[in-house]
Amino acid sequence: MTTQSHVHHLSAQNTGNKGIFHGISVRYTVWRQRRALAQLDANALKDIGVTQREANLEASKPVWDVPQHWLR
Repeated sequence: MTTQSHVHHLSAQNTGNKGIFHGISVRYTVWRQRRALAQLDANALKDIGVTQREANLEASKPVWDVPQHWLR
């Protein structure tokens, strides 16, 4: 398998049968959620059980770094 076909194969696996628009939608949603997470204050983070460090780590991840089950 060539590198190009391997990358295409992985992209197809990531979006399943739903296509590219599903993949874009998931990544946009992830971007919005991580941006909102980064803007929460200490009290809001405490309410959801997340430390400032955990929130910063999650918010700094790229949009393609998501659990596989989110892409199904």
